[in-house]
Amino acid sequence: MKPGFKFRDYKLEDLRDRKIWIPHMCDSAYILAAVLRSMGYNSGVLTRSQDAGFSIGRKYTNGDQCLPSIITTQDILERVFSQDFQVDNEAFFQGKSEGPCRFGRYCMNQEAILHDLGINVPILTLDNRDAYSGMGSDAKIRIWDGMVALSLLERCLHFTRPFEIEPGTSREIYDRYLKGIVRVIEKRIPGSRTGKRARILLNKHKCELLGTIEQAVEEFVKVKKREQKKPVVFLTGEIYVRSSSVANQNLAERIENLGGVVLLEPVTSFFDYINEFKLREARDEREWRKFLKTWIDVRMMRRDERDIAHLFSGVLGEFSHDASASEVIARGREYVHEAYKGEAIVTLGASEYFASRVQGIVNVLPFNCMPGTVVSSKTAELRARNNNIPMLNLSYDGHSDPVKDEQLGVFMYQLKERIR
Repeated sequence: MKPGFKFRDYKLEDLRDRKIWIPHMCDSAYILAAVLRSMGYNSGVLTRSQDAGFSIGRKYTNGDQCLPSIITTQDILERVFSQDFQVDNEAFFQGKSEGPCRFGRYCMNQEAILHDLGINVPILTLDNRDAYSGMGSDAKIRIWDGMVALSLLERCLHFTRPFEIEPGTSREIYDRYLKGIVRVIEKRIPGSRTGKRARILLNKHKCELLGTIEQAVEEFVKVKKREQKKPVVFLTGEIYVRSSSVANQNLAERIENLGGVVLLEPVTSFFDYINEFKLREARDEREWRKFLKTWIDVRMMRRDERDIAHLFSGVLGEFSHDASASEVIARGREYVHEAYKGEAIVTLGASEYFASRVQGIVNVLPFNCMPGTVVSSKTAELRARNNNIPMLNLSYDGHSDPVKDEQLGVFMYQLKERIR
């Protein structure tokens, strides 16, 4: 890092005249970009790198960063080094957090890299303790609704694709309704912030979204499927690696090719945990105004989640709903103290919740990830408490590993034997 570097915490309003690029962790990136466009900002999703070795990302990181940092650095720098990049008209988004995870330093490392290259490009960070700061409650609710809908749409894909008679049918439906949901979310809603808030309170804000979801579910129901019995695998772990097919080397499709059905933990599970944590923090600190505002927002978000999930029940059945954050915490604290904030308690709590509903669990993590390592250390205990359910821990560093493929193959063979 060159002398003189000082990290700057940019605000959303600072970037009104720039295009804000969102890294593609998963397709939920399109939801955030759509909401920003609905607010009058120019926003898009970064193209995922085709460099399987992430050579640029590795060149500009020192080996102390975990895989998601390397991948997002790769994608950001590919944009910066492209011929049409406009240094004065573009910016990047990167998340931020506190706690026992290097995620909180991604934005700082990447801004330092750009500084050392002599490129003054803002990086917008929205702290995950208040992931929508500066955007308003209406935007917050719309991001949540879009992510819930998209996560369940992806679950329909995972629950239909392994059984489809005509290959590619489920993917075509998913891709088409992904675009449909994004179009609904990016529509600018007229009126004042108070008026938008009133529409949300009266539950008048998501009629078009629910209509789009109903159409998608109808098409998934009509897909011609084989009657087969396949083991369901709960895919959980660190949010970036489990969500990104680039980071986990197409793990969902690999599980499907080995005869399984993937139940992917949605990106919303961690944000729901953050909302619950904020509620408890405000209550414990007796900040009653903050508590009331957060309570109202969370109540509306969970109402919307129930309304959206209900529409998917025809395809997903009992898997159209995930555990609430309070239940995840209650189950997770059987393994780690809830004062240890972060993904470990969420992964363990969700795994405990689904252990009686699935045939196996796969926990994924970046290589050398502290929360992921904590979860891995609890594998034997979790299995012992849940009828010796098979559980596989897979760490990823961006390199191919035939041993990992062999482990997954043995794991899936074991699951198929258990359902015979």
